[in-house]
Amino acid sequence: MIPELKKQHGLHTVIVAPRRLPARCLHTLFRAGAEFVLRVIGPVTRIETIDPPSPPINWDLIAVLCLSASIALMLITIGHYGGRRSESWAPLLFWGGVMALFLPMATRISWPTVSRGERILLLLILALSIFAIKLLYAPTAFAHYDEFLHWVTASDILESHRLFLENSLLPVSPLYPGLEILTTALANLTGLSVFPASVAVLAVLRGLCICALFLLYERVCGSPRIAAIACLVYMGNSNFVFFDAQFAYQSLAIVLFILALLAEAVSGDDRHARWSSLWALVLPFLAALAVTHHVSAYFAALFLVLLAALDFLRPNTARERARVAFVAASAVALPIMWSWLIGNPSADYLGPVFERGMSEVVHFIGGGSGTREFFVAADGSRTPIWLQAIGITAVAIIALGLATGFLRSIAMSSSKYRQNVRAALFDILVCQWRNSRFVLLTLVTLGFPLSIALRLTTSGWEIGNRMGPFVFLGVGLVTAVSIVCFSQQTWWRAQVVGVALTVVFLGGVVTGWGVPAERSPYKVSADALSVEPMGVEAALWSRTWLGEGNRFATDRINRLLAATYGRQDVVTSLYDRIVTTNVFFARTLSAGELGAVKAGNVDYLLVDLRLSEAAPFVGHYFEQGESEAVGAEPPEAAALLKFNDLDRVSRVFDNGWIVIFDVRSLRDAR
Repeated sequence: MIPELKKQHGLHTVIVAPRRLPARCLHTLFRAGAEFVLRVIGPVTRIETIDPPSPPINWDLIAVLCLSASIALMLITIGHYGGRRSESWAPLLFWGGVMALFLPMATRISWPTVSRGERILLLLILALSIFAIKLLYAPTAFAHYDEFLHWVTASDILESHRLFLENSLLPVSPLYPGLEILTTALANLTGLSVFPASVAVLAVLRGLCICALFLLYERVCGSPRIAAIACLVYMGNSNFVFFDAQFAYQSLAIVLFILALLAEAVSGDDRHARWSSLWALVLPFLAALAVTHHVSAYFAALFLVLLAALDFLRPNTARERARVAFVAASAVALPIMWSWLIGNPSADYLGPVFERGMSEVVHFIGGGSGTREFFVAADGSRTPIWLQAIGITAVAIIALGLATGFLRSIAMSSSKYRQNVRAALFDILVCQWRNSRFVLLTLVTLGFPLSIALRLTTSGWEIGNRMGPFVFLGVGLVTAVSIVCFSQQTWWRAQVVGVALTVVFLGGVVTGWGVPAERSPYKVSADALSVEPMGVEAALWSRTWLGEGNRFATDRINRLLAATYGRQDVVTSLYDRIVTTNVFFARTLSAGELGAVKAGNVDYLLVDLRLSEAAPFVGHYFEQGESEAVGAEPPEAAALLKFNDLDRVSRVFDNGWIVIFDVRSLRDAR
């Protein structure tokens, strides 16, 4: 409390209260602070200034950028070569090449005065160059875990000319055969094997994806520059470089998802042929999506239902409301109908994952500790500190872009944005927006913090990772709106934007692929890093000398090789409901382990002695949760070789590390 003041007036002392700050001053300060905040996070740039007049396509500069991309890919290739030999300079060349590939093109694409055609062409070149990063990792054969799962399905289709055959590695894969149908069709037409046919299909899909994404953003916001920058930001999602570029059903599904949204936007703007556009474009894409990937189909249903709800909130015609309701109903009905026709496998497959993930998130939000440490693999190996810094900085840049672009994006969905920003925001509050798709993509960004929270948990990590490509549809647009309001036609701002976009892209590679993006020597249970010639040769030997279709039990990596290269029938807990972990890890073969061999009708056991050398990179050798039963230490070599001492077991293959035991006599003994 401020003490009172005393003034002397002759013989009298007068008590004078302190002067209070005038209410007008408080109002002025509050208004100034509010205007400052709104200036930072609110819309201040009109749509006319976003796309100034641009010159023709600069073909000379495009040639220079193509040359720089070629040099960058050469550095990446040399980095992979050195990584296989554990050279200290390999990571520097690999990550330097990735940065050298993205930075020049991102700077040029985001420059204000670039023609629309040049932006599209550079985006296409960049997208295919990024696909080459993944291809250079293993240029002659499949290497990534999920690719082997779908390779089995594609091989079954090629050999039997039938769909829906059983796949013990991933039972749900044959039930969503969209990608395999496309790949095997090309293989049959050209005589190619599955791998080169898949490379051709995936390359086309990557180019189609980025072109469709650009057209979708451009139709939503009306600005080629915003659309191009939004595509660059989208490339920073953790699935773009690796997960959505591998031979797996989401690589096709994400393209169908974007095409369905684009077709809906085109049909909504075409007043003369809306219903014919629905039947010719939207429904075929939604139907193809429903038979290609369950998760992507569910996300498409969610997006289109929310879009219909937003269209119902704003003033609209009965015909338009009927159109969006029909699209939303179709998006919901088609995947449900397909799931019902094939036996509803998604509930058992996805239900436990969502249940565990959401329960861990609730526990974490309630004050519990996170169950997963960022940038640390299950075997304890850590990502280098400088890559950790890039990953964290990328998230911070995206968060800044969302904070400064959210209100701008909301305001741009109003027809009054060009004249009066405040009136535009008021229109949004009273549901008077003109573009429901803009509002939807802006609101989708609210899922970004949820995806980060899910990544802090062990079970929720997979959910958060799967959300990435869909959440980033909104993240890309909102961040691009923020960037164009910051980056006008000045050299230093364009450079800052190019560097920021490069950091976002590198952060996506780090969080989505991590250190395994660098080729390195063999590691235990490390997916692509565990696929090497010794295991492949053992699988090929089994096919040549033992024949196809034998029942094999082995670890998760050799299981992939035996099912694909060896064409053997592998025993898995996902399909057979039989866990064979203790058959290998137990020091002696007790009745329980023998019962698993009999129940699984196992013919051969493939033992990889390298499992005893190190902890598993992904957290388990055979099945998830096995550490609770067998402990955290690697199995003993003596336990893996206990079958040598059993009379009814014969060793039919031994290359020093990998041993195949014939257990048919042991299995059939009573």
